[in-house]
Amino acid sequence: MKKYSNIVKNHGFAVITIIAAIAFTVAAAFVANASRPERIENSFSVSSLKTPAAFVGAPKSSIASPTPMPIEPININEAGITLLTCLPGIGDALAQRIIAYRDEHGPFSCVEELLNVSGIGEKKLEGFREYVLID
Repeated sequence: MKKYSNIVKNHGFAVITIIAAIAFTVAAAFVANASRPERIENSFSVSSLKTPAAFVGAPKSSIASPTPMPIEPININEAGITLLTCLPGIGDALAQRIIAYRDEHGPFSCVEELLNVSGIGEKKLEGFREYVLID
């Protein structure tokens, strides 16, 4: 009987050792995962992102625009605020000014007439000229 009691004691010690090792591993994994978001957040940089090849050479306003670009040119005489804000460089305020100008002066006769809208200059017009038409 004495022979078997030593085996039980040795197995008991082994079981406790295994439980302690598992607990240590779980605790270490928890600590590593708890600190991970800070490391990821601090190491991320917008400047580390690469510009997609489709945007290389594109006007900066078209890259920074959070709204989708129109697939087909939009009719500037019929477009509402939602469509106008899809144009590069056109936000809500400028879209409202375009509509106000159109309401006051009638339909645009040519794309260049948009230069009469406050806030639209040659550079801005060139940024979205290919996306508009007069119909």
